[in-house]
Amino acid sequence: RSYLQGMGRHDLEEVWEFARQDLLAISAILGDKPFLLGDSPSTVDCTLFGHLVQFLYIDIGFPQREVLVTECQNLVRHVERIKETFWPDWEEQMPKVKQ
Repeated sequence: RSYLQGMGRHDLEEVWEFARQDLLAISAILGDKPFLLGDSPSTVDCTLFGHLVQFLYIDIGFPQREVLVTECQNLVRHVERIKETFWPDWEEQMPKVKQ
């Protein structure tokens, strides 16, 4: 089924490279702006946050995390900016990870 959809025609390394290219493109669009569409957050910023925060905070080995940290640091800052804007109490609200 995934072969017919298209992504199943690619091995995982190719799929991860597609994701890398997507992140680089979004990073270029954001540039030095605080938010994608200017000085204040939009629905697009919130949607982007919802995807990026998973790569950064869910520790299951997403290869996108390394791309964000090493090649798209403005996207990491974007995630932090959204967190600070909408969830200043993020650390208190997040469940603690049991070691």
